[in-house]
Amino acid sequence: MKQSYFTSPGFTFRLQPFGATTALFLLFFLLNFSFGFGQTEPSFHWLDDYVLGSGGLDDEGGIVISVDTDSEGNVYVLTYGSGVYKYDPYTEEYEVVIPDIYGESDDLNNPLDLAIDNNDIIHIADSGSKSIKRFTTDGTELEKIGGSFGSYENEFFEPRGLEFDSDNNLYIVDAYILISNAENNGEVLVFNKDLTFNSTLENIGSPGSLFVDKSGFIYAVDYADRLKFTDIFELLNGNFLVALTLRPQIIEGINSGDFKIQVYNSDLSHSSTISDFPANSNDDHIQ
Repeated sequence: MKQSYFTSPGFTFRLQPFGATTALFLLFFLLNFSFGFGQTEPSFHWLDDYVLGSGGLDDEGGIVISVDTDSEGNVYVLTYGSGVYKYDPYTEEYEVVIPDIYGESDDLNNPLDLAIDNNDIIHIADSGSKSIKRFTTDGTELEKIGGSFGSYENEFFEPRGLEFDSDNNLYIVDAYILISNAENNGEVLVFNKDLTFNSTLENIGSPGSLFVDKSGFIYAVDYADRLKFTDIFELLNGNFLVALTLRPQIIEGINSGDFKIQVYNSDLSHSSTISDFPANSNDDHIQ
């Protein structure tokens, strides 16, 4: 977060008896305190795209939902119906650490995202159980967050996105049609590192993916209340009638420039909006 430090009217800064090197260092130090240590708003330009393929109805368990790594470089892969796989990059071996059977709710129930905190605790947005389930890296289940359906703190309608910042604060995308569980009607919920509710992100419609960079800026995909993600998974489960409502919403959203990326400062205040309107008018290819 950018902070400013002001001197009193009578303050005099003297470079003597410092040498030139010390003086330049102190001048640089004071300027950074005045304008922030590298906390300038980032800028982006589109580089390239790559088609990753698609999943299907014949093997829901093979659909990869989310990927994250622990402090030792192990890769954890959340699938839609086959649980969480742990991949050791040194031995190049996979193992299931959190089992799941598609259609059963004993372990996971419609998991939609996975994130690992600074203490190597795995967090899973388990939409079916209305909770954030927590596990050690060997699959031992810990105390979860939530577990009941409602509009109060620690209650969720449908958690479907997770992200941590460098201070271990947890960001949760929770949505049920167009309403949220936060008292001030936000949809991205922010929990402190002790897992107590803090606040919500404002100025956003229907949020998708979240990302927090090393400088503390928060990026949230904004679908402007046009997409209900449960419809997407119903489509994967064979409800092709959902496509009749999804397709026109997506096309209209692209043509209207409704789909954006909202950028927030580390103090949760809104910083800027990244958009591509008219559609494909820029090279960033945001659709």
